[in-house]
Amino acid sequence: MLVTLKLSIRDCYINVTVTGMGEWKPKQIDNPAYKGEWVLPEVPNSEYEADSNLYKYEDFGVIGIDIWQLYMCYTMFITCNGTPHDAITRLGWFIKTATWLLMLTLYLMVLLQIFGIRDY
Repeated sequence: MLVTLKLSIRDCYINVTVTGMGEWKPKQIDNPAYKGEWVLPEVPNSEYEADSNLYKYEDFGVIGIDIWQLYMCYTMFITCNGTPHDAITRLGWFIKTATWLLMLTLYLMVLLQIFGIRDY
């Protein structure tokens, strides 16, 4: 039997599909203690009161800034010959580094403005 591998890259994950063997399915084992799909029981809370002004405060003492990085992997480039990937890798690294430096500069400027430091 001839087995070929196909690699597809989507969202930084590598999916390997082996053709010629069919789709892989996990082995199913019967569970004699299975009682059906679990349903979350809802328990009433007698102390709950709805508050429409929950978000309103007279004075905020702090400012919070959340910075989330949503990348599992930054750059993935697969090529058959090794020559063209150098330029693409360097260009991607340059764009990423320039973007992060710009973001860091703006972040520090905002912090300096918040703390009242004008000589920068």
